[in-house]
Amino acid sequence: MFLDRDGTLGPDAGTRSITRFELYPWTARALARLHAARFLLVVATNQPVVARGMLTEAQLAAVHARLQADLAADGAPLAAVYHCPHHPAQAVVPALGGACACRKPKPGMLVHAARELEIDLASSYLIGDGDWDIGAGRAAGCTTVYLGDQLDTGATFQCPTLREAVDWILAHEARDA
Repeated sequence: MFLDRDGTLGPDAGTRSITRFELYPWTARALARLHAARFLLVVATNQPVVARGMLTEAQLAAVHARLQADLAADGAPLAAVYHCPHHPAQAVVPALGGACACRKPKPGMLVHAARELEIDLASSYLIGDGDWDIGAGRAAGCTTVYLGDQLDTGATFQCPTLREAVDWILAHEARDA
């Protein structure tokens, strides 16, 4: 199960510090339901705040450590958090030997996670609130769930919140079992 962070797990508030990122009230319970159903929970998030100098890699790691601790305490442990620190306009990242392959809508974070965590992408879901999330999920071969009211996202399913997405996924899995 791949999850976007900002706008999916909590409001997109342009996180700058550990104290500014908050979860939606329903997030922990929804993710705990997925965990109980034996889904591996992986966050894949674009974080250009690093490239913009608004947050260091260490500060972002602290935000993600707190996110992981909070969710684990509520029965929804994350298997991993992957992030792309690059600016949207960055076309070439010399350290990567060329173009950034990790920034969604490219599937790099998902492919990397699949290799590291032995995840079958074709059996996976991606939940996100942006076209870039859906694009990454589709490019990786995942079933995609768009959170929002935008028309024609190309997602497999669309609903307003993570809570409804989890309801649909669990019902979808039960039908296919």
